Amino acid sequence: MKKDVLLKKLDSHIEKIQDTLDDISSLLELDVDDEELAQMSVIFKEHVEAAITDNDECSYSDIADYIRENL
Repeated sequence: MKKDVLLKKLDSHIEKIQDTLDDISSLLELDVDDEELAQMSVIFKEHVEAAITDNDECSYSDIADYIRENL
């Protein structure tokens, strides 16, 4: 698979994850009138986003950089 195609597919999947997180947040924060559940939703979303972008061991940018440099 070509590098550019692989990167585009990876981007697409990351966008789907972000969209799904937004959907979960909307469901739990807006559609349910429970402050504790809404706060849990915010924390959950932050942790997943941090795992994707700010993870010291391996983040999305680490993977994309590796593909750009080595494939």
